[in-house]
Amino acid sequence: MRELKTADEIRAEIERMVNANREVRKDRKRIEIPAPTPLREPDRSGCNWTMAAYRGSPTYLGLVELAVAAIQLRWNLR
Repeated sequence: MRELKTADEIRAEIERMVNANREVRKDRKRIEIPAPTPLREPDRSGCNWTMAAYRGSPTYLGLVELAVAAIQLRWNLR
């Protein structure tokens, strides 16, 4: 069962995870993450949000996608 979290809590946790990464810190970057977007219907896994609006450096896209996927397994949007 996923915990319910606000959009800001989801965004902040993903941002924390990404910015804690060794490569991001080594590059002295600060990655900003957008708020999650609610889905009309939960997806097949039961997640009720997505985050398709990341527009930062493509260098960190894979890292952002991994963080999003990890949080989607744990939290749903309140």
